[in-house]
Amino acid sequence: MSLAVMSMLVTGLSSLAKQLVDESRAQIAADAAALAGVIGGEPAAQRLARMNGAVLCEFVSESIVSVRACIGSMTAKAYAREQQVDREEQVNDLPTLKP
Repeated sequence: MSLAVMSMLVTGLSSLAKQLVDESRAQIAADAAALAGVIGGEPAAQRLARMNGAVLCEFVSESIVSVRACIGSMTAKAYAREQQVDREEQVNDLPTLKP
């Protein structure tokens, strides 16, 4: 293969890799912002999005908090809500990776 074709392939793959990384980072930022929004409202959601390298593009707080986080050209949505449970029940039912 010629050097020009290889260069084009590498450039294309690096662009795709950057998009995939930005998409994942945007989803992580959106998830964190939605959870923070449940506890601390929009200011907390904005702070967590910013801490994860994103901009909070949308925040809606009704019975469910809905956020949209943006990184570059990528956006991701996340939803969260508060659930009241008995303290003892909460401790006994925590999810784990153990079988």
